[in-house]
Amino acid sequence: MPVRSNVGASSGEDSYVVGVEASQAALAGLQSPRLFLVFSSSRYDQEAVVRGVRSVVGAEALIAGCTTAGEIATQGPLERASVVVMALELEGVRAAVGVSDTVAQDARQAGAQAAQSVREQLGEDPVFAIMFPDVIVGNGSDVVRGVLDALGEHFPVVGGAPGDDYQFVRTYQYANDTIISGGVVVLGFAGDLAFGVGVKHGWAPISRPHKVTRAQGA
Repeated sequence: MPVRSNVGASSGEDSYVVGVEASQAALAGLQSPRLFLVFSSSRYDQEAVVRGVRSVVGAEALIAGCTTAGEIATQGPLERASVVVMALELEGVRAAVGVSDTVAQDARQAGAQAAQSVREQLGEDPVFAIMFPDVIVGNGSDVVRGVLDALGEHFPVVGGAPGDDYQFVRTYQYANDTIISGGVVVLGFAGDLAFGVGVKHGWAPISRPHKVTRAQGA
């Protein structure tokens, strides 16, 4: 089944207004989107941003996202602190948002808890997931391992770590109207969904491969 989407972005001084404007722009050309991915500069009041988004998308819409180290929209990376919203119409596809705020205490268990919440809400195994784990307070690899503990060793999951405009102090994650720090949000999909995953990096080898056996310092 088709998945239709659109992206809106806004910047300014008023956190609530920026959330409203980005969401309104994301709705353009769509009929009934019910999933919204929200990415925001950490410079904004996060509660006000999410309230602004919610005021536009309605009470029944799903919201997932996080703060970033730089927002990207259709036109490319944005030069100013901003909020970016992607609206998605999911025909024949169901989605659910799971969350855990215990990455600092047990990263692996947090990943498993959020993923299990997604499965319970869907009432079946998801086929694909997107995750946003706080890696400042915990080990991101352990969060991924927890998600795979819950959903299967070879389950397809993608995502990224939230940022805080390169402050490396505190990030925020969004799960509907819940805003947390030190947690993980897992967005899972079930139904007739065709998807692909691509991975690439910008590094180039400068020597033969080596194995690191010991390291000291950060």
